[in-house]
Amino acid sequence: GLTDRDGSDSVAAAACDSLRAAHRALAARRDAIEAVKTVAARVRALDETLAALRASIAGAGLPAELLATWQLAELDRAALHAAAPCFMPALFAARRELFVAAMALQQAFVAGAWSKLKPTLAAFMNVLTGGVQPGSVPGGVAALWDTFFLVVPVVSTTFASFPRVFAGIGREELGWLLIDEAGQAAPQQAVGAIWRSRRSVIVGDPLQLEPVVALPEELVTPLLARTGAERQWVPPATSAQTLADRANRYGTWLRQGEKDDPVWLGAPLVVHRRCLDPMFGIANGIAYDNRMVYGAGRDSAPCPESGIGESCWVDMPASDAQGHWVASQGHMALELVKRLTAQGLRDEENRFRVYVITPFRHVARQFKALLHEKLGKDTEGMAGTVHTFQGKEAEHVIFLLGGDPTRPGVIGSYAGKKPNLVNVAVTRARRRLYVIGDRGFWTDPGHDPRGIYRRLAAPLPTCRPDELRGRLDVPPGE
Repeated sequence: GLTDRDGSDSVAAAACDSLRAAHRALAARRDAIEAVKTVAARVRALDETLAALRASIAGAGLPAELLATWQLAELDRAALHAAAPCFMPALFAARRELFVAAMALQQAFVAGAWSKLKPTLAAFMNVLTGGVQPGSVPGGVAALWDTFFLVVPVVSTTFASFPRVFAGIGREELGWLLIDEAGQAAPQQAVGAIWRSRRSVIVGDPLQLEPVVALPEELVTPLLARTGAERQWVPPATSAQTLADRANRYGTWLRQGEKDDPVWLGAPLVVHRRCLDPMFGIANGIAYDNRMVYGAGRDSAPCPESGIGESCWVDMPASDAQGHWVASQGHMALELVKRLTAQGLRDEENRFRVYVITPFRHVARQFKALLHEKLGKDTEGMAGTVHTFQGKEAEHVIFLLGGDPTRPGVIGSYAGKKPNLVNVAVTRARRRLYVIGDRGFWTDPGHDPRGIYRRLAAPLPTCRPDELRGRLDVPPGE
């Protein structure tokens, strides 16, 4: 047969392959160009539509500040998070009127059907008060609850009471479950309520107070080993809020310290509207990696009614400490309280707008006794540990540190182990924060390994007790 002695056939075949590849590449290039042209045409059409819409909106006579919130892509981060593009005063007023009308319709229905509703509600109350067992109700208690919700749309209870109140309610037989302060709830507390509900809205801050757990760590660790459970499900490190965040696809990672693992926050609301500076800046720095957005507005009135002045750290040594209670610091706090309460600073419920918060139960007991002795029962609820003030706020907060100077390790192991405790204490104050304590003791790097109290102290000017007393009308030591 014939042979390709000089290799010309192989060269020709390779050339054909190259030519075919070039044709394919050219065809792909033509297709890409056509696709780009198609997309460009769509972009031009959308730009024209967008321009027409903008012109229509501009001609609608809407306020300029409202229009600005609709240009989300052009806003900086702070303005973006503070924007409410769907908010219009007229629409909000219409929604409010619609809600009032819906409630009036509900009331009219209840009044018109009362003869039939009354015996059903009486049966419901028998179940609720224990006169009838839920299991003995024909068809179950869900229908009784549906009738009650016609009259009372929202029921508030605690996790401890939930199993008793909603006994007999099965899986997903409640429409909505709203959990507030979910960062303080252990997952085991919330699971029954979530199981009974079709939809759950879980709201909380994992960077504030964690669940209180009675089991000591020495018992938790061997239980984990015995059951094979993972530590990620164990409170206090885990709460109902952290588990809800874990299931949320939308959120952000937040790192609290260089050595800490980042925390996943689901759908975070970053605009803080409660506290003025320096409280906002302190909390933002120690707990939120400076990711929060300031939304509290300006301090329009520099607290002339208090006569005490700006937020500060009243530096007092703990030389007279008895455990964590430092009597001189307690009496200084009492003088501040007298000055503030003498001005009649009360809220709409006639309670004084000042809190005295401390990290330690012993300090709380001693100061509450002192407060009651000097100022009477009107001061009930004004003082306590940080844990008793979660979710509350006041115009003025006194952060009474106390602290046993012979036990400096309590800062690193408890009061400053995480930023959560200081974060809660500081953010209870809307306008002024007065820290009372031995500044050197609390900010010593050897005592405060995470630097939480050093960051608390940084924006607060030091104030000597005699200097502060000079601003007060109350004689010292009363």
